Amino acid sequence: MANQEDTDKKQRPSETITVSILRGRNLRSTKNETLTSTVKIEFGHNVIGESSKIEGKPDNTVDYNYNASWSCSLLDPLAIDDLVYKPVVVTEVLSRERKQKEERNILLGQTCIDLLPLLKGEERFTVRQPLFPPNQHGDGHTETISNLPQIEVEISTAEPLFSESEIAGCNMFSLRVESAYAVPEIWHQSNLAYHYVSATPIPVSQDKEIVATIANGNLKSAMEREGPGAQRKWASAVNIANHASYIINSHLPVVPFKDEDGDLTKREDHQFRVECETEKSRVTWNAERRCWMDANAVSIFKTKVAHHRVWPIEIMKVLPQTQTKTRKGGHEDELVIHYHGVAYVDFAPLLYPGAQRLRGAYLVQPFSEHEMQEKVQHRSVAEEASQFVSGLNRSATSAIGKKSKKTTQSTINKQSDGTLIDGDGSGAEAQAYLENKTFIMIEICLDKPLVPKRPPSSLAKRVSEYIPPRSIFPTRVRSAKKTLETYHKQVAHVAKLVLNEYRLLNKGVLRNHYMPQDTEIVDERRKELLYELNTSGKYFAFKEQMKHAIVKVVREKFLITKPFEDNDELNTFLSELYSYLIDEMHVGLSKALSMKDDAPPPVTVIDCDMMKHFAIEAERLACNKNDTSYWFDYGTFCLLIGDINKAEECFKEALTINQQFVPGLILYGIVCHMDERNEEAETFLEAATTIEPENVLAWTVLGLFYNSIEKEIFAEMALKEASRLNIMEAARVEGNIQEMIIDDQPSGVDAKNIRDKDKEYVSEAVEIQNTEIDNNRIAESDKVQESSIVDNQTINSNHASDLVQPQPTKTTYSTGKKNASQKRGNQQRGKGATSIMSQSLGKSGLTTGGTVTKNTRAQSALSGGWSNPDTEMSSYQAVPIPPAEIPPPPPRTITPVPDKSTFMRAAQFLLKVNAFQMCEKALSAELIQYPKSDLPTQYYLHLAQLKLQMRQYDIAEKNIEEALIHDYTTSNCWAILGHIKYLTNKYKEARSAYERTLALMDTADNMHIIYLRLASIYLGEKLYENAKDTFLLACKHSPSCLSWLGVGIASYRLGNLSEAEEALSEANVLNNHDPEVWGYLSLVCLRTNREEEAEQAYKYALKVGLANKELLQEISDQQKVIGFGNPLVSTILS
Repeated sequence: MANQEDTDKKQRPSETITVSILRGRNLRSTKNETLTSTVKIEFGHNVIGESSKIEGKPDNTVDYNYNASWSCSLLDPLAIDDLVYKPVVVTEVLSRERKQKEERNILLGQTCIDLLPLLKGEERFTVRQPLFPPNQHGDGHTETISNLPQIEVEISTAEPLFSESEIAGCNMFSLRVESAYAVPEIWHQSNLAYHYVSATPIPVSQDKEIVATIANGNLKSAMEREGPGAQRKWASAVNIANHASYIINSHLPVVPFKDEDGDLTKREDHQFRVECETEKSRVTWNAERRCWMDANAVSIFKTKVAHHRVWPIEIMKVLPQTQTKTRKGGHEDELVIHYHGVAYVDFAPLLYPGAQRLRGAYLVQPFSEHEMQEKVQHRSVAEEASQFVSGLNRSATSAIGKKSKKTTQSTINKQSDGTLIDGDGSGAEAQAYLENKTFIMIEICLDKPLVPKRPPSSLAKRVSEYIPPRSIFPTRVRSAKKTLETYHKQVAHVAKLVLNEYRLLNKGVLRNHYMPQDTEIVDERRKELLYELNTSGKYFAFKEQMKHAIVKVVREKFLITKPFEDNDELNTFLSELYSYLIDEMHVGLSKALSMKDDAPPPVTVIDCDMMKHFAIEAERLACNKNDTSYWFDYGTFCLLIGDINKAEECFKEALTINQQFVPGLILYGIVCHMDERNEEAETFLEAATTIEPENVLAWTVLGLFYNSIEKEIFAEMALKEASRLNIMEAARVEGNIQEMIIDDQPSGVDAKNIRDKDKEYVSEAVEIQNTEIDNNRIAESDKVQESSIVDNQTINSNHASDLVQPQPTKTTYSTGKKNASQKRGNQQRGKGATSIMSQSLGKSGLTTGGTVTKNTRAQSALSGGWSNPDTEMSSYQAVPIPPAEIPPPPPRTITPVPDKSTFMRAAQFLLKVNAFQMCEKALSAELIQYPKSDLPTQYYLHLAQLKLQMRQYDIAEKNIEEALIHDYTTSNCWAILGHIKYLTNKYKEARSAYERTLALMDTADNMHIIYLRLASIYLGEKLYENAKDTFLLACKHSPSCLSWLGVGIASYRLGNLSEAEEALSEANVLNNHDPEVWGYLSLVCLRTNREEEAEQAYKYALKVGLANKELLQEISDQQKVIGFGNPLVSTILS
């Protein structure tokens, strides 16, 4: 199939592209005169065609029906690339005839048509777009977009340019350059006409590479501001009027700092960027250069990015200088390049699965040929970029009418003073970038990701392949139980029949509602009933009815399916069967004849949390087979004891119940990684991020996994996403805290006075504005609502505004005058409000005299468009506001700092679930991220916990002491120190650490084990009162058998036998298999002279395996003193 497509392409080396001008609309005139017009079609530097003069209709429309075409080579990658970044320019000219028979041609407007749909596989598409005026000061009739002239154009080809398989292999690379900030201030001191150029090399085929150049940069001062949502321009703006050079529906995004890539994303860089954007000069391009890459070029691009990571984007100033005449009479242009710099953009994020976009602020460095060769192994493209600038100059000159032949020569290694640069970036001009810390905003977009991301459905399918899902098994009655139920029902049925026979025999007696209960009479009636059943044959009928149920009991309950060979075995079996059937018969009769409801089962006092505490104490976990959390907890316990295979089974069982259980997916992936099944581990960890894309823990563990298998780019992607989500979560928390503070803040008198003054200023400004609007309302203008925010006070006012800022969505932004340091006083509030309303008047196009400025009217036609003729004109977006009238952009919020890094959050979770191997990797990543002096206290705490679990007590003690040096008020640190001392049998030091833990304000994790260990130390030191109080704290925190046992022992030692018995009874209810509980109950019964209970408790203690020799000896001594308690002793004495 691929060979056939290649053959077809060779047979079709070119394709004809036809542009059809269908009709024009809104061709109005101030006078009642006949208008004639022509249209001209251009592509790049070439004029494709120009129509004849067409006379307009009375309804202000013109039917052109003019076609023009050109041939595009499908074998030339450069020709295909032209279709991507060069638009078709349509120019409409009005022709007016004067009385003196002179003709005056008026340029009505231009529009640019994007040819990208042809490259996406379409054969034909139609657009209707406005014609933009040629300059900023338009005529008075262009008040609104709906009044602009429009053109309807159809573009078509005979066949699609590419097949579906070719389109699937190709990709479109978009270089979007916005502005370079903090440029050298000396640039404003020159009056020369410089071209500000940015360029980068991009492969377009296997053997061809183009230089993507954007050369329409404008030097602007800090006072020339741009509002949010500004539009991008075409990189190729040859013979295009000012407003037509904007790409329709392509706006600059407003992205928070925390969501950007680049070199200036740290918290300390935010203030610097805000100052540069508001207070320093800049060079603005706001342009987009597209590049079409075929399948081979995409492969080359991916290989270079993976190998070098960074990609050079060169920045320079180009000055065309006309030199002496050549021998042939022509002129020679020498293009001098100044301030040659380069920004090394990290393209590695484009290799992330599913990544299509990259945007950020990148520092501009002095250009050095040696450095570029070392980093990207590529030469400079400054010469090719300067040739592009030369082409622009020639096209501009030819448009004016100068047709002199010129040759071009670029001079790269000269400074403004004529001295040579050595090419290593040490020139004085290039060093200015470092001194000013110049940075450039760049956005890279791809039409399709370089590395496709597996869809969630594919991940779910792969997870199902590894672990087939199953529903929770319903509670099914076993066959033996069903057999018994059938037998009971048959017994009840036969009993009912027998009862009916009895009633028939004794119906005469039953009429009196009284039956004598004498023994002889009852026996006589029984004999009569048996005689009647035997003589009538009903006995054998009832017997046959019971036969089937009894056979099933024999098969299912006794598992007897073969005949007996020995008569003794048969007799024994029949005896057992008879006894069993008689017992079950009574059960069935009691169910059928019982008139009382069964007593409800006793309510258990043990809940799930208590069961988990018991499992931690006894190193076992009870689980429910249909509960994912139980299987998960059981799996983490297996990890604790080192049983990896059992842990894997538990996590697998949890996922069979619920395949979207994210903790189970993470732990199962970790277990697979521990078993070196990395492909399987990647599937489950990636599935966790797909199910919960905002889970910081899932992304962090995935990044640690990629690091361990040396997938650096994937690891960087996952860890960067985890960091972004962590910052977002911190911002949400900080926002909630600020809302709580604002809600709790009392409204004082001063605050009320300030708000009242603000309302007065605002109401006055609104009243003035409304008066101006009512007196000077523009005909046929749209009404929009604009809000201005002044010190958290919102003003809503309706404006007749035709010149609204173009945005994809309606956006309200602050116009209050707040500097970067936010140090305005309350006295300036009124002044700020007045200036705000004046800015609002400026934005609505109204002056103080109540007239609409021509400048803003012409700006109203700057942007917008339609994808098809059916689109309504009223939906078209208006033009950007002139720079002088644009209010300052809203201040960007400072990115909050999370209280814990992503690695610390992961380490905390991994410690909790006993995944020590992955936890060690998280702590190692934290150690690499920070210098040792800046490591947080949590790092040393978690490292000590890890070493404690690994039973490396010396290392754990060193790390916890380091944590206490950083912060000695953290209760968790003292608790870990206490655990270390306790496990190394240093009980006095452990007691001191535990007491310090309880004395601190904050509560440590797992207080239950702290209470138990501290209380056990008190018991060992015979501080029974302290032990009792501490055990009671444990009971209050989370009651368990051990805690109540401790209370019972302490109370027994203090002589409070009643309290001891109550506590021991409570412990026995929670766990009736604890031998020490039965042993101490026996002691209490001995002390209270209860012989039978003492003997019974002693027997149960021995039965469940009491092994405490000291307790056994104490019980034995007490039995000898009392004289009872041991059955053997009682027998001897009697």
